[in-house]
Amino acid sequence: MKFFSKVLIGLCLASLPAFCAPITLDTWYGFYWNQTGGSVYGSENTYTGDAGTPVLATSPVGGPDVSSWTIVVPTGNNWILTVTDMHTSGDTFNIFDDTGSGSTLLSGTVTGPGTLGAACDGTLSDDPVICLANSNFYHGSFILNAGTTNTITIFDVLSAPQTFNGSAAFEFTQGAAVPEPATLSLMGLGLVGLLLGRRAKRV
Repeated sequence: MKFFSKVLIGLCLASLPAFCAPITLDTWYGFYWNQTGGSVYGSENTYTGDAGTPVLATSPVGGPDVSSWTIVVPTGNNWILTVTDMHTSGDTFNIFDDTGSGSTLLSGTVTGPGTLGAACDGTLSDDPVICLANSNFYHGSFILNAGTTNTITIFDVLSAPQTFNGSAAFEFTQGAAVPEPATLSLMGLGLVGLLLGRRAKRV
């Protein structure tokens, strides 16, 4: 496990600006919906999936359900947001991000759903790791750029057959390193110096 995956990062729940909770990279967080075509909500429950994966809450216990999450990505590395459906295949989602200049539909790597009405690993699993490995289920991966503040909203676009509610999960992982502006400047100066040096040798 990388050092950064052990660091607690602040997760502020956008619809409740006074409520903030720590989030850990490489950790799954649950959400649910109760209508097709609507916004999803953060789960108040923390549980352990049937394969042993912890899934943490994203709404305050006893408080109003949260429908968007503001994520501050530190400089240095992009983050990757991964979303997976669970229980019964057929649900799909649109992920929106508002970085302060308006909400944008995120385009990332999306797969599934395949066979509709399938179950994770032969069961109606509530474990995101099991469901992420099943190609019948919706999976989406989206890059959040280093040094940005992102307000994430998730909409359930299509529900599994014969259902109008369900639950799924998301996690954040550390992506590719992004050079700091000062590092880029030094690289640029180094290239200029190298070119000047070659030119001087030719003269």
